[in-house]
Amino acid sequence: MKESGLGRKVISPFLPLYRKFRDGYYAKIGKRDPKELAILLFKKCHGCRINLEDPSDIDEKINWLKFYTKTDKWSELTDKYLVRQYVENKGLGHTLNTIYGVYEKSEDINFEILPESFVIKLTNGGGGKYVKLIQNKRELNIPRLRKELNEWLKYPFGLISAEPHYLKIKPRILIEKYLNSDLKGENSLVDYKFNCYNGKAYSVFLCSDRIKEKVNYSIYDLNWNLQPEKITAHYRTHKVYPRPVSFDKMLAYSEILAKEFPLVRVDWYEINGEPVFSEMTFTPGAGFQTYYTPEYRQELGAQLVLPGKNIL
Repeated sequence: MKESGLGRKVISPFLPLYRKFRDGYYAKIGKRDPKELAILLFKKCHGCRINLEDPSDIDEKINWLKFYTKTDKWSELTDKYLVRQYVENKGLGHTLNTIYGVYEKSEDINFEILPESFVIKLTNGGGGKYVKLIQNKRELNIPRLRKELNEWLKYPFGLISAEPHYLKIKPRILIEKYLNSDLKGENSLVDYKFNCYNGKAYSVFLCSDRIKEKVNYSIYDLNWNLQPEKITAHYRTHKVYPRPVSFDKMLAYSEILAKEFPLVRVDWYEINGEPVFSEMTFTPGAGFQTYYTPEYRQELGAQLVLPGKNIL
């Protein structure tokens, strides 16, 4: 689950205990019935009951797709390693970041042969605390890191966020090249996330200034007009980012990758003026996008024509 806003503000000394209790409760429901959990989470996040019979806003439609369409392809392309073959097959292999290795357990990693800087993530994981940006490997406590990575591998991504397609992904450790932003003065890479519906891009969800669990969000239309009113106040930034040099390529490539899907978000970085593929996300915000205003969720929902319903 990424950027979902599922957590609420809790007095900080009790936050770990609260999260443990909450996650255990969600896991129990998620194992029994992911749809029941989705109904609960939607009400918690948006304050109203989800309408799966006649969905209209984008989060209702994301959850409808979860439970009434086949999602095997989602699992394959959400896998951060397997998706690379799909990108290659679409003629976009030149946009892929360099990878140094894929490992089933941390003990298989030979840190001595890795460069000084690199990124560690899971093939089945989201962002946040499950990504490590290593700028100087000489400062690493290797035994502690191996233990932490093995704990990551045990975590059942998707269980507590009602995203069952994540549970079908084989958890592995992926190590790839460390990228530096083209934009000066940024705390982190800027993510350019293209919201695509029925194969066409509609808007760009920009993520910036990632510091631990804090992040700023922006929405741009395809003419690169900032639309701050689309983002809720907690996440909103009025900072205007320059249109990426490679914007036209990002747009074209996103639609190539999105062509066969009702909904997918295609994410990019810009490095040395060229797009670098990040990931494909079929359930943005797990389908509980509290960073979008209710009006914008309705606007996005209107762009998506749902396919026929499958009885799964």
